[in-house]
Amino acid sequence: MLDDFFPAQEIMNKIIAEFISTLQPFPGSVAHILYEVFQSLHERDQSHLVQGWVMLSLGNAIQRTPLHTAVWCLTCLFASASTNRWISSMVPLIISRSHDPSLDRNWTCFCKSAVDFYTCQLSEELDRRSFHAIFSTSSSSGDPASPYQLLLDSISRINGEQGILQ
Repeated sequence: MLDDFFPAQEIMNKIIAEFISTLQPFPGSVAHILYEVFQSLHERDQSHLVQGWVMLSLGNAIQRTPLHTAVWCLTCLFASASTNRWISSMVPLIISRSHDPSLDRNWTCFCKSAVDFYTCQLSEELDRRSFHAIFSTSSSSGDPASPYQLLLDSISRINGEQGILQ
């Protein structure tokens, strides 16, 4: 219905702003709408809009507190943006566990969905460097078990195999 009345940029602006808002009383409901909007854009060959809006949202999503809320938010963004059927099929489960940090104890869903976004949606080297820099800044605590450091380690392994960002 949103597609019938508003341009894609306006829809993305409103949905992402609501999703990332710390005052949003129903983040799961907005996450479902976000997923549907992303999938609709993919179907209309507008994946570049999804990728651009996810990249613009990373800094704000990372700043959410507590950490498991930020990781949940990021996981929703990455999984909703995915064109991989396996990852996008996980979206309802990810959304339903917004208040349960034990779902992703080892940060597996987060890392898999983020790596998928990094490898499948970011084709430009500048975008990959920006993605890496955003998470590098956030993982500066040095905790090797932090989700952001685990993501960076995964990306480093991929880059080592592909000869990127070395």
